[in-house]
Amino acid sequence: MSAGFQCKQFYIGHQHCAMKVGTDALLLGAWATLPTALQTTPAMLDIGCGSGILSLMLAQRTGGQIPITAVELDTRAAAQAAANVALSPWPDAIRVIKG
Repeated sequence: MSAGFQCKQFYIGHQHCAMKVGTDALLLGAWATLPTALQTTPAMLDIGCGSGILSLMLAQRTGGQIPITAVELDTRAAAQAAANVALSPWPDAIRVIKG
């Protein structure tokens, strides 16, 4: 099993997550509808973020212009998401909360 995936602008590790990154997460992130006027969206929330894949894909699509809060209950997955965000081009746009 792979330790992660290289996406267009970021690497996503998932070795410490129960739910591994797969086609379903990549398709959901690609198909997610964004508002036409980004300035009217104050923030985004990713509940059950796992590795942080959806938060990172949305940050990539918005250029990190909208703050994203990613929440994960599992301690190991939350740590993995935080590490993925820290290594991404948008560490200031995404906040990972273990809770």
